[in-house]
Amino acid sequence: MASINDQGIFQLGSTGHLVIPAAVRRWCELRPGNRILLAGDPVRNVIVVHPSAAIDAMVEQLHSIRLGDSS
Repeated sequence: MASINDQGIFQLGSTGHLVIPAAVRRWCELRPGNRILLAGDPVRNVIVVHPSAAIDAMVEQLHSIRLGDSS
């Protein structure tokens, strides 16, 4: 999760890529080229970084719950 910083310097580059701070990349175990989902929460002024592995796990868990699989 990343929050607003009045001194923030991160923005979209000319290629449309967002530079994720190194501390966030390390915490999320992100590597160059990884695809992620950024979910903004304007009430809390944060952006939550969801690596693809986390999204896969959430979808798998939801499907297990909905389909009644207890594994």
